[in-house]
Amino acid sequence: MSRVIVLLLVMMMALNHHTHANKGGRHYRPKDYLRAHNKARARVGVGPLVWNETLAEYARAYAAVRSQDCEMHHSECPYGENLAAGSWQVNAKEAVRMWVDEKHFPKDYLDAHNEARAAVGVGPLVWNEKVAKYAQAYANVRSKDCAMKHSDGPYGENLAAGSWKVSAKEAVKMWVDEKPFVMVALSHHIHAQNRPVDYVDAHNVARATVGVGPLVWNETVAEYARAYTEVRSKDCEMRHSDGPYGENLAAGSWNVSAKEAVDMWLDEEPLYDVETGLCVGGGNACLHYTQNSPQDFVDAHNRARAEVGVAPVGWNATVADYALRYAEKRSGGCELEHSGGPYGENLAEGYGEFSAVDGVGLWVGEKPSYDYASNSCVGGECLHYTQVVWRDSTQLGCARKQCRNGWQFVICSYYPPGNYIGQRPY
Repeated sequence: MSRVIVLLLVMMMALNHHTHANKGGRHYRPKDYLRAHNKARARVGVGPLVWNETLAEYARAYAAVRSQDCEMHHSECPYGENLAAGSWQVNAKEAVRMWVDEKHFPKDYLDAHNEARAAVGVGPLVWNEKVAKYAQAYANVRSKDCAMKHSDGPYGENLAAGSWKVSAKEAVKMWVDEKPFVMVALSHHIHAQNRPVDYVDAHNVARATVGVGPLVWNETVAEYARAYTEVRSKDCEMRHSDGPYGENLAAGSWNVSAKEAVDMWLDEEPLYDVETGLCVGGGNACLHYTQNSPQDFVDAHNRARAEVGVAPVGWNATVADYALRYAEKRSGGCELEHSGGPYGENLAEGYGEFSAVDGVGLWVGEKPSYDYASNSCVGGECLHYTQVVWRDSTQLGCARKQCRNGWQFVICSYYPPGNYIGQRPY
């Protein structure tokens, strides 16, 4: 037995012929209404409607009432109800289409996008319900004013608006019509704004302002960065790679250029206290500006050494490789267990964005506990500090690794090692 689904169609169209159509005399039969509805229902996997003459009679009677003024007032009846009107003789198909046009089907968006992508040899998009929900939520927010303001969320984003009910196809066409201009802009953006020299120059302008020597491009490091960018391009989440290099990340809802990314990090400069080497107010608000590079470890050590007249240390790649391998070994649980290797060694751990400067800061913070006269620790631990300022330790290598428990493990290894019993650090 066919399932009867209650439906009331009140058509404000034929003033004298409530279920008849145009002047040519064509009658709009039940199947015209049903066909238009069921085509739309099939697209979303909903079963078909069937005609109910009792409902149809109610609809005809209310259409006759409204034919005097054609006002779109609902009948407040016990049935579901859709109304349609037009300055022309609206037919069954046109009326249903007005209602169906209120729904933008995923397929409509996909087809419009993929037609444009295919034209330039780019693979098709697929629908993502999570992204769609985000888009719908923001569309709801903007529906109050229709202002073309981007959400600045985690996704790429196109907006469209019109004085009419803009369809999926019309919106995408607006964007595709920008192609002649976008291709030029993208070409300029990719080839003129994101070259190695653009990244290097943006960094070195900032470094020169604080008297730090320039960086140079390293293709091995660049290849690592490109590979990790490819991994993160699927979700754009700001998660560090926890690799062997210092690392800054940036993202935006637009095509972020090299200069724009570096500018984001440089905006943290006011939060960095050069005297202490720490972020203003503690925390990690300046770490994109300072980063966690070898230079950060070296500088933090040399500030402490300079205070007691000890010559600066330099970076040693061999020692740093040893430190990194041991940090990786300890990344399971961040246990502060010494490696027992051939180098002097300081260890530290901290939660979240615990940085190079934070780690060295813990060791240097032991300075008040070192009594030079007795060459001993008084009132607390001091041997991490004495290793930092050990005169004969002239080279170091450090590493920072995130552990599985979310903590950061920091290690600095020193050559030659310090902290010999009976000897003073300086």
